[in-house]
Amino acid sequence: MTSTDGAFRVGLLGHGTVGSAFARLLPEHADRVQLVTGLRPELAGIVTTSQGSFDELLERSDLIVELMGGIDPARDYVLRAIEAGRHVVTANKQLLSQHGEELWDAARVHGVQLRFEGAVAGVVPVIRVLQESLAG
Repeated sequence: MTSTDGAFRVGLLGHGTVGSAFARLLPEHADRVQLVTGLRPELAGIVTTSQGSFDELLERSDLIVELMGGIDPARDYVLRAIEAGRHVVTANKQLLSQHGEELWDAARVHGVQLRFEGAVAGVVPVIRVLQESLAG
C-alpha cells in the first residue's frame, strides 16, 4: 500500500514528549531506512486527543505509530488501524496490559504486525519494523 513515489507513510498518534521526539527523529533516520528497505519513511500526519481526524490519517498511512498513552481513544484507533490492514507500533504499556490479547488476536486475524518493544524496552522500534517488514 505504499505510495507511488516510494515513500512509506507513517501516521502518528500522539504528540507529547515521545510523539514529538519521534516526529523529529523520523526524517533524521529516513535515509538509513531507505537504504535498507528501498522505501523512504515520511510522516503522513499527526492526530492527538484534541486535534486531527483519525479516519483521514488512517487513509493516508501505511503504518500507525501509537504514542498517545492511555486506553481511550488509543484502543479504538489501534484496533481500527489493524482492521484496516495497517501494521501498528505502540509504546503504550497500559493499553497492552489491559487489551494485549485482544490486539494480538486482531493482528493475527488481519495479517498485520503489532510491535511494542517501546512499551517494554524503553525505545520506539519503528526503524526496525520498517527494516524487517519492508526489506523483502
